[in-house]
Amino acid sequence: MKWFRFYSEVIDDPKIHKLSNYEYRIFTYLLCYACEVDAVNGRLTSDLSAINHRLRTRYDHFFRALKRLEELDIISVNCDGEMTLTNWDKRQYKSDKSLERVRKFREKKSKNKEQCNSLVTAPDSDSDTDKEKNKHIQEIFSYWKEKMKHPNAKLDSNRRGRIEARLREGRGLDEFKLAIDGCANSTYHQGDNDRRKVYDDIELICRDAKHFEMFKEINNTKIKSSW
Repeated sequence: MKWFRFYSEVIDDPKIHKLSNYEYRIFTYLLCYACEVDAVNGRLTSDLSAINHRLRTRYDHFFRALKRLEELDIISVNCDGEMTLTNWDKRQYKSDKSLERVRKFREKKSKNKEQCNSLVTAPDSDSDTDKEKNKHIQEIFSYWKEKMKHPNAKLDSNRRGRIEARLREGRGLDEFKLAIDGCANSTYHQGDNDRRKVYDDIELICRDAKHFEMFKEINNTKIKSSW
C-alpha cells in the first residue's frame, strides 16, 4: 500500500483555510493520486479529464475546484493541461521509498504474524464487526433492488463504498429505507425529466450526506422532487 507525508501544519495553513470543503477534498484526492502514480516533482502527466475520472467527481465541480487551487498556488497547470502539485518533492522525501523502510516493515509484519500464530484462540471482534457491517450492507442493497425493481443489479465496489460511507456517519437501516423510498417517490428521478432518464441508483442515493438527506426529505414530506 502506497503512502505519502501529510503534515499537521495544514490546520494553520492560510491557503487551506480559504478552500471550501469540496475544494479541500479535491486537494487531498490529488495528493493521493500523485502518490498513486509516483509523480515526479509533483507533475501529473495524465490529462485533467483522466484525473477527474479517477477521482470519480463531477466534471464541472472538479474544474471549478482546480481553478481555485491554481489561484492559491497550490497547483499549477501548464498550456498542455499538465498539472503540478506545488512543493510535492520538498515534502515527500526520497528516503521514504528506501529499501530499509521496506525491510523494517516486512520484519514487523512477520513478527506480528508469528505472534498471532502462537495464540490458541484469538479474539474475533474485528471479524464480527465486519460480518455485522456486511450484513447491513446486503440488507440495504437487497431493499433497494426490490424497491427499484433491479433484481439483477450487482453490489460493486462503488455501490458498497457509498453505502459504507453513510453507515460510518451513523445512519441507521430505517434511514436508508426512507432515502430509498424517497427516490422511488421522486417523479424527477423516476424519469419525469427533460432527458426522460431514470436516476435511481443506490450510488446516487448514498453519494454524500446532502443527497442522502434530500431523498429522506422527499419521502418524509411526500413531495415530488424537481431536483
